[in-house]
Amino acid sequence: TSVLADARRDAKDKDLDTVDFWDDAKISATSMEFALKLSKGRPRASAQNGVKYETVYDIIPSFQALEDAGRIDKSGLYNEQGRCPLFYMSEFEIAPEKGNEGGSNRIPVFLSKADLLKNWSEKNPGAAVPTVKVVDMVDTFSSMVGGNTASPVDDKVVKNLVVIPTLDSRKKAVECENERGSIPAFKTGEMIAVGGK
Repeated sequence: TSVLADARRDAKDKDLDTVDFWDDAKISATSMEFALKLSKGRPRASAQNGVKYETVYDIIPSFQALEDAGRIDKSGLYNEQGRCPLFYMSEFEIAPEKGNEGGSNRIPVFLSKADLLKNWSEKNPGAAVPTVKVVDMVDTFSSMVGGNTASPVDDKVVKNLVVIPTLDSRKKAVECENERGSIPAFKTGEMIAVGGK
């Protein structure tokens, strides 16, 4: 929501149409699958005049997540735009998915190191905390579909991961959707041009 607040603040210096446009703007929550497709696919948008525009979509982690990832992985990977860390512990596993009893345990990966540590402590009270590891989200999902990756990805994680969203992101998704109401969600490949006077 800070991105939208920044856009509204910047619009105040523009004409009235631009201010009105941003005042009515809403943020839509999307599934992670859709967000990953946007970030990897870089779809082109068409303006009203038929001109095609390059688009950039990024999954933006919290500053704290990037700092924590940079302390774990000192390669500089998490200084690059478009990187989103997932935190995990090799020793932390959860039961197989319902209906897949007897299958492999799953490895929970978290968007926040603090959430990982909290979950570990709740499930393993008093136990020593294992080493926290980090892997890039886009590289992990690229590896799942046989694509190239910029960073090494643990095969065990790729085959058995389950993403655990932060409580804050789940709350914000509900808030965004409630605020949006009956207004249609964002559509890729479409662009609304806002003209000045």
